[in-house]
Amino acid sequence: MLPRRLVRRLRRVADLLGFGDRRCLRCGAAFAPGRNDGTADGLLCAACLAQLPPMKGPRCRRCAFPFPDSAPVAPALCGDCLRDPPPWRGMACYGRYEGVLRDMLLELKFHGRFLLADALAPLLLDSLLCLPLPDALVPMPLPLPRLRQRGYNQVQELALATGHLLELPVRPELLLRPSCDTPQSRLRAEERRRNLHGSFIASPDAAGLRLWLLDDIFTTGSTARAAAQALRAAGARRIDLVTLARTPLHPAGR
Repeated sequence: MLPRRLVRRLRRVADLLGFGDRRCLRCGAAFAPGRNDGTADGLLCAACLAQLPPMKGPRCRRCAFPFPDSAPVAPALCGDCLRDPPPWRGMACYGRYEGVLRDMLLELKFHGRFLLADALAPLLLDSLLCLPLPDALVPMPLPLPRLRQRGYNQVQELALATGHLLELPVRPELLLRPSCDTPQSRLRAEERRRNLHGSFIASPDAAGLRLWLLDDIFTTGSTARAAAQALRAAGARRIDLVTLARTPLHPAGR
């Protein structure tokens, strides 16, 4: 498999030389490449882009839990974040975990289609306007045994693509997950919290840094809470959470 940077450069050269249509990274349909190579509309066809709408409407600033559109005045925080604030300051989220966005994330996660990270990362840019720029991005780590088994961390691929767009450093070494806990997808909310107890180790190099903790999917927030707590204990100055998709069923940590 060619390195992603080399593939990006080859695509750019092909566009400049006018070597015909490009193939959509998701559906494979041919489409004429635009001038903005490296952006979502340079890697996906118009039909696939149209199926990737961002979340709209009011939502909690800390966990992006959607409020009813009928609410006369949307509160800044949901009730659960008021009662039990998460250990991060703000949250940016692009869309709901459904449809084409879900399919692309699963392809990236389980089938190693790394170039999908280059198509998905630009979708985050508008969502990130609500957060102050950090000193570095920290991808959510996989447990080390699972990382060795899979061979890659799809969240780190997303972080590298996002960092490339924003010219921000990516610091995976700041957060490790040595334990091989039970996969969170198999557990209920309370079991998720118990399963993650003590599973993250943050480097002392995180002290004083403003960090974006990046994950692909936000479900109950238990994983993000445990990771952010470890970074805070290591002295991180500020932590914000960044995620491409969230399931709309649970407020943070529930």
